[in-house]
Amino acid sequence: MSKVFISYSQDDNAHAKRVRDLADRLRADSNLEVALDQYVSPKSINEEWARWCEKQLELADQVLIVITETYSRRFQRKENPGVGCGASFEAKLIYDELYKERGQNGKYRVVLFDAACEQCIPPALLGYDSFRLYRPEGYARLDEWLAPISAAAPDTANVPIAWPAKVARDWDVADRHEVTDLFARMLSGQEKNRVLLINAESGSGKTHLMGELRGFAREAGVPCSLLDCKGCPSLGELFENMFLALPSKVLKTAPAVAAERREYSIIQDLRQFASPVLMIFDGYEMASGDTQKWLETKLLHYLDESPALIVVVAGQKVPDHGRFPWAGLVQHVTLKPIEDADHWYEYTRRKGIAISLDDLKVLTKYSQGRPDRMQMLLPASAGQPISGAAGA
Repeated sequence: MSKVFISYSQDDNAHAKRVRDLADRLRADSNLEVALDQYVSPKSINEEWARWCEKQLELADQVLIVITETYSRRFQRKENPGVGCGASFEAKLIYDELYKERGQNGKYRVVLFDAACEQCIPPALLGYDSFRLYRPEGYARLDEWLAPISAAAPDTANVPIAWPAKVARDWDVADRHEVTDLFARMLSGQEKNRVLLINAESGSGKTHLMGELRGFAREAGVPCSLLDCKGCPSLGELFENMFLALPSKVLKTAPAVAAERREYSIIQDLRQFASPVLMIFDGYEMASGDTQKWLETKLLHYLDESPALIVVVAGQKVPDHGRFPWAGLVQHVTLKPIEDADHWYEYTRRKGIAISLDDLKVLTKYSQGRPDRMQMLLPASAGQPISGAAGA
């Protein structure tokens, strides 16, 4: 269900009632989750009002800004000190985000109840579409703008997912059975959780493991996109990489829509696909703020409605999933150094690397079990007498 936040000023009781009536109508007509301060009370939230407002703006898919002379004054920071703090705070957050996005705006729209308020639209909001609810077509246009996620989509809850048969694979990793076994169950539909968060420090072999997961998916015939967040690519650039990686049968409409609508169109396409799709996000800690926000508050927020989607997020930092409603779909693992030489011995036997267990014990201690160091040491050490290298 799409979430809409309504930002407005407390002009008077009549204005507050108009805003409440709009929120009630949107909930009834459009199957939307509407966040409005009138729906909650200080006793029902366990945080300050300012933090509540900030969280609603963050989680909302779309935000309606009800413009009046009073709201405009507060948006432009011309209000008297200490007056209208709530609307002023929301307005500052909105203004700052528009500035950060360099004017690219698919989230915020102005709503007008009266023609007299036309002159009150702040300059920062003039370039975007507005919904004039005092006109006959005003509400229909607003409903159309809110439609991308709230519009009825095929009911995939009862559609059987074509999960692939379990694939046997000779994993090119040492002792990552916790991850590989769990991932294999996810990909074959044997695991209810469909979000895999992988914490990994530098040198843990994470990047190589992500390539192995992608290879496994390909062998199973599952479409997969491995999106590298290193270098902080923009969300638009990440989408372009996604379109290149996933076949058109998965993302049927998203590549062709306007850039500002792609956040929603990708989710719509995934909701209608009845076979598994894998998305891997690597280097999450280096992802742009927009990418992290889209992933956490949109893609994963609607995971229940995309029953064939599996998402892997890896990095030195991963989402704080306990804050989000999709937390119940998460498996969280941490890649640790492989300090048991027996695991490296098993790996070298599989890879045909001739090296003794005693030598591996020396290398494991020397490398502290870090996969990146072991991978550099193993080829050079294979078949060489290194038992005396413990003090190296």
